[in-house]
Amino acid sequence: MTGFNRIFFDTAPIIYYLDNDEKYFEKIRRVLYGCFNQAAELVTSVITVEEYCVHPYKTGNLSKVEQLDKFLKAAGFSVTDIDIGTARAAASLRARYPGFKSMDALQLASAMEYNCDLFLTNDTQLRQCGEIRVMLADELSE
Repeated sequence: MTGFNRIFFDTAPIIYYLDNDEKYFEKIRRVLYGCFNQAAELVTSVITVEEYCVHPYKTGNLSKVEQLDKFLKAAGFSVTDIDIGTARAAASLRARYPGFKSMDALQLASAMEYNCDLFLTNDTQLRQCGEIRVMLADELSE
């Protein structure tokens, strides 16, 4: 994971890390430490915050919401907002890639508008996007 200056984390890799997922935790941990070592900027969006928090709110586990907030701050993530430019960029992506869901297009558009050079996800469909390099957590080395 060298050669990247700004990496966008989709929701799944953050869930894998915070929930100690047995298949992906170590892979995501290595990516995070690699980013710290090469001073790469970590980015996600308010969409990730929304998607992550649904389950904790549903189950009443508000400590998970706090855990997310602490993690994003401690790791130095920039959390992008969604504005009208991002919405239009997402609409353009959905026009080019009709199978993309709105939230996924908003995530990709956020990454592109923030000039990220890598989008880390585990959604195979998003690999179609030719506007930004997309890497799957499944592709990360053990």
